[in-house]
Amino acid sequence: MAFQFHRYMRTPHSEIYGIFISDQVEKGPVGRVDIHYSLYGLVNGLVVMEQALSESETEELIAKIDDELVEMTKIDDENFEITVAFATKVLTFGKEEIDEE
Repeated sequence: MAFQFHRYMRTPHSEIYGIFISDQVEKGPVGRVDIHYSLYGLVNGLVVMEQALSESETEELIAKIDDELVEMTKIDDENFEITVAFATKVLTFGKEEIDEE
């Protein structure tokens, strides 16, 4: 399964990306990854997926996050940790749609 990312937000110490299946981008995101960078060089990621992935697909997703989004370290290093959660229902509160005219 091929994944791609669209950045939603970036701050000096964190980034948020939507996760899309490359050939199904028009269907919307299938997950989200939040990446947090500490002042001490530690990197922590949280992936929340709205659909199940096989173990190999999960490993592929983590490798792609590592290669494309986290340039300062590698998943095999002791300073990078990522958690993957699979949710059956994801709701977002507090953000209204804004019409762009």
